[in-house]
Amino acid sequence: MPKFIFSLFFFLPLWVLGQPATCGSSILLLNKEDQKAAQRFQQADRQLNFLRSNTLDSVAITVHLVKPSGAGDIGLSYAEIEREIAGANRVFGSSGIFFFICGSPRIIDGASTYNISTAEQLNTANYVPNTLNIYFVDDVFLPDGNVLCGFARFPFYSTPNRRFIFMDKDCSTNGSTLIHEIGHFYGLFHTHETAFGREFVDGSNCDTAGDLLCDTGADPNLSRPGLLNGCTYLGTIPDPQGATYAPPVANFMSYAPPFCQREFSLEQRAIMRAVHENENSYLTGRCDFYPDFAVSSNLEDQNINSITGIDAEYSVEFTAVEEEAIHVPFRIMLFDDSELTRGVILYEENLSLSSGQENINLNLQLDIPPTKVSGTYYLVAQIDPDQQVIERTEQNNSYLVEVEIDNSQFQDLTLFPNPVQDETFLFYRDRLARGAYTVRVFRYDGVEVLRDRGFKNSDEILRPLNVSSLTPGFYIAYLDFDTINFSHSFKFVKN
Repeated sequence: MPKFIFSLFFFLPLWVLGQPATCGSSILLLNKEDQKAAQRFQQADRQLNFLRSNTLDSVAITVHLVKPSGAGDIGLSYAEIEREIAGANRVFGSSGIFFFICGSPRIIDGASTYNISTAEQLNTANYVPNTLNIYFVDDVFLPDGNVLCGFARFPFYSTPNRRFIFMDKDCSTNGSTLIHEIGHFYGLFHTHETAFGREFVDGSNCDTAGDLLCDTGADPNLSRPGLLNGCTYLGTIPDPQGATYAPPVANFMSYAPPFCQREFSLEQRAIMRAVHENENSYLTGRCDFYPDFAVSSNLEDQNINSITGIDAEYSVEFTAVEEEAIHVPFRIMLFDDSELTRGVILYEENLSLSSGQENINLNLQLDIPPTKVSGTYYLVAQIDPDQQVIERTEQNNSYLVEVEIDNSQFQDLTLFPNPVQDETFLFYRDRLARGAYTVRVFRYDGVEVLRDRGFKNSDEILRPLNVSSLTPGFYIAYLDFDTINFSHSFKFVKN
């Protein structure tokens, strides 16, 4: 089902809903007093001095990720959200506004679908004061069943704890919709707004009709079919005076496709600055009301073989806001891929951190699993790896080094050490040989004393053999593959 977005205004509170689509109802639903208040704010003289300043005011964002009951995952990664907010900063920086995520994302067990009423309830239960609260959910619906991509509260009439943004996860990563909704949160109307009357193409009523701004251009509503070819306007719809529209297709507050939108006008930037300094001045630029963890190390990228351990020293720093201790896991994992999706735990410990204990130093010997053959791996140490503690930032929660495993010094077919005490390793390198294999160990008199099964799916295998239960003496080990004509024997001595 395609996603549609509607601009919806109620008597109180005032709502705005995202793009691109037709409006679900009109701003005329607001009472006359509220309409006049909105007009006065939009039409006030704006100072553009801030445009010549390089100063940025920070604004804290609280991210709420709603996970429906029974869902396998959240459906939206933290990295994707960070990317969208970074994109917003490239745009809102021209209004002197810089957004940052304050605290780790809140994972909320919730519903798969929401409407305006249930969205209000969700915000009431989870709102974090003095921050811009953004909720990411699976689906948002209007009462008539139409699907939304997002909505935001206007800043003019509601109290701060009832102002927030609601986003459909599917629409949250297109580089435009979140910016569009933040624009509404900072007081902007759609460029095609008609609640104050239809804006004329010649601009003669631009300050009393449309979006009440004169540098955005009259807009016939670009969600109508047949008006656009890509980002090129092809429509011939006349305005009330008969003039053909030339709408602001690149403007974030239009209903042009997300890939077309890339700018705010000067007057829009002035409106947002004025809202920032007045209606939204309650938003904090600090994030010191949460604890914070940081992990660091003197460890650098490693070049080792599969049976070499790594000596590592890590430091965990804790900044507290309360006296009580916090118990949090510290975990070290070795990942097979740069996306850090496939890994094994090398070390794990629960640390007890208090305000009087700012640093913990850990000196560790990390053993590489012998199944890790030649290649590049990623060693990641992480404090609070499952994001159970809300903290100021998670940017400093992990420390990563690359580990290059190089087994080129091993012979293609060898068993070492030999003689052996308790454990020996069978190493075999062959690019073509693949499949299930068996390692069998025989005593000098031909009695089988050990059997081990494995599967070779890479150029190498490094198979540990535990021979601690064997009596001292002479033994022969055989390596056989199930599907290829291959067999090799190894003689070794157990001390």
